Amino acid sequence: MDSLPLLVEPEILEESIGSDNLLIVDLSKADTYRKLHVPDAVHLDYPQIIATRKPVMGLVPDDASLAAVFSAIGIGDETHVVAYDDEGGGRAARLLWTLEVAGHTRGSLLNGGLHAWANEGHPCDDSPVTATASTFHVRHNDAPFADSEYIMQRLENADTRLL
Repeated sequence: MDSLPLLVEPEILEESIGSDNLLIVDLSKADTYRKLHVPDAVHLDYPQIIATRKPVMGLVPDDASLAAVFSAIGIGDETHVVAYDDEGGGRAARLLWTLEVAGHTRGSLLNGGLHAWANEGHPCDDSPVTATASTFHVRHNDAPFADSEYIMQRLENADTRLL
């Protein structure tokens, strides 16, 4: 499979379905996935890629947990992941960011998510897809992080923007 761009259009993804080393990951609500999803898409429950250490929410799970989750849904070291959701792309983008933290940079976001896919008339499925397990090796990458120390060191830097 040729490399897909970071933001992939629905028509390009449709042409790529069934390609070697491509995994489509649906992060929609489970009820939505059962009713409608991109063909060949495996479902991933969003809480599996979020860790909580109260009172802090939304942390990255430890490396062993990430390796287990990603391996179980079929992400290998050479897999290109296309992620989408049904809520504006935040969950899908979080998966791609989490993959980058785990050292995996082969990923794309489906432009417009499930809504664009379905509304543009691309084929949809309602049959669950059973993931084929793979082996994912975490190569932890701290570069995508901006923790409090990073932010505090750069508050006076005119080249740093906090969004």
